[in-house]
Amino acid sequence: MGVNIGVLAALASALLFALAPIFYGFAMKKFKPLEANFIRTLLTYPFCLLLLLLIKGSFNLDISGISYAFIVALTGSVVGDTSFIGSIKYVGASLATALSYTYIVFTVFMAVFIVSESLKVIHVLCLILVLTGIWICYFEVKGKVNRLGVLLSIITAISWSIAIISSKFALKYMSPVELMVLRNGFALVLLSPIIFKNKKHASLFRGRHTIYLVLGALSGIVFGIQLYYFAVKTVGVILTTIITGSSPVLTLALAYILLRERLSKRQLIGVILAIIGSYLASLTR
Repeated sequence: MGVNIGVLAALASALLFALAPIFYGFAMKKFKPLEANFIRTLLTYPFCLLLLLLIKGSFNLDISGISYAFIVALTGSVVGDTSFIGSIKYVGASLATALSYTYIVFTVFMAVFIVSESLKVIHVLCLILVLTGIWICYFEVKGKVNRLGVLLSIITAISWSIAIISSKFALKYMSPVELMVLRNGFALVLLSPIIFKNKKHASLFRGRHTIYLVLGALSGIVFGIQLYYFAVKTVGVILTTIITGSSPVLTLALAYILLRERLSKRQLIGVILAIIGSYLASLTR
């Protein structure tokens, strides 16, 4: 029964991760990347604490896991997310997404060698389907490719992978909601110097763009990440990573449904392949 709940959590997490960029797309018309990263974390932190109270009632912290939680925050929230935003700036969203989501491969093989999870043939097949779907949807290079953008994408993939593997270790000492609270708390501390450089920082917390930013953060770094950690703890890194790896193509599908954006035949094929891969992975036990 626990496996079924974990798979459902991973599927729900993939959907929430896919929804977040829709909101960020509106919000980033106003914010700079680092400002957005700090503001979204700060404004949604009360929701993290509220979830902690509702689920756990209190913070029963085991200090043995704090170092892992800090690594998760540093590599995932600060380095990984910032590099991803930077790569979008230099090479565009399509190529940046295609390259950054190779974190799925890094994470799966790191899980085999570091966490000692078993890699089945069906996992490899599902991984190929998901990655193929992502690249078909997003990999479209026009003109000269910026090397810095490519480098940032690779840094993103590696950073996210380290964060995911570190979360597996952290979850041995704390619950998913406690890790979420610690991750976002450490991220706030690490990002806080950014906001004070802006003399007009008070104006950053007002307006509809801020609302979009909060909605995106609730989807991605609050509820989405909470379900993701629960899935990692319940069904493991490999299965969770493959299922949630379909989130970029789900974003395309949501953009088509919610924003009336058109999908090309190639993108539709990519969406179908990634969803099939994610679905097959969800059937494995």
